[in-house]
Amino acid sequence: MIIEASGLIIDLDLQYINQFKNIENYQVSKKPNFYLKSINESIQYEYKKLEIKTAFYHLYDTNLGKLQIQYNDNNPIGEILYQNNKIIIIPLIKDFNIEYLLSQYAFVYWIRKYTNGIFIHSSSINYLNNGILFCAKSGTGKSTQRRIWEQYGNAICINDDKNVLIFNGKDIEISPNPWSGKHFKNTNIKTKLKTIVFLKQAKENKVEDISKAKAFNMLLNQIQLPSKENEEIWNKNIDNILELPIVLFECNMEEEACKVSYKALGGMHYEN
Repeated sequence: MIIEASGLIIDLDLQYINQFKNIENYQVSKKPNFYLKSINESIQYEYKKLEIKTAFYHLYDTNLGKLQIQYNDNNPIGEILYQNNKIIIIPLIKDFNIEYLLSQYAFVYWIRKYTNGIFIHSSSINYLNNGILFCAKSGTGKSTQRRIWEQYGNAICINDDKNVLIFNGKDIEISPNPWSGKHFKNTNIKTKLKTIVFLKQAKENKVEDISKAKAFNMLLNQIQLPSKENEEIWNKNIDNILELPIVLFECNMEEEACKVSYKALGGMHYEN
């Protein structure tokens, strides 16, 4: 299957593609320039050196390309062989969720290497043709905010978990892709980013503007950090993001919290 996601035309050859919800919404009849394949059999590598070692993955330089071994609780669950515009993933556990995770890492690699985009952990909506990002650590209420905005403001979910920001001159675009977390909630629409909302659990509901310095520190917990190759454009793009309205929404998990954010943001930043 050939798909278009955040400007990339990808030939997607996955073993469990029939379980990949909403993927057909991204299908195109264009010539691919990126190739992602999932295979069962292992590949023999000649290891050259270990480049990165974390609790979640090890990255090696090999004779066939960069090799990422993904771990969960110290157990390897899959491998990703990066060969520039061609990537091979090898799930070591035969399960759709593992393949989905590995394919997502492949996609994010291409975003960083071949576009001026930035990957950001967030839930996004289109409200009156403007994009809102809800950012927070898991369990804070990003998806809850998205659902209530859909209910009360007729907003449309762009991506519930894995967003890509593409920079087009002065505008920042939320660019659609089918990797969207466990709920598979996404829509293939492009939307200009208008506001970023950081969520923090609290007893009382309050929306407030925050400084660029505070916004930058909070962004670092949600975005993909730069590599040596894209550090200059990453810094420029972060500067552009920080020019947007960015607010902190201290909220509880009750329905009233979502109504407060809807009223505050709808009144402050948007026109019908």
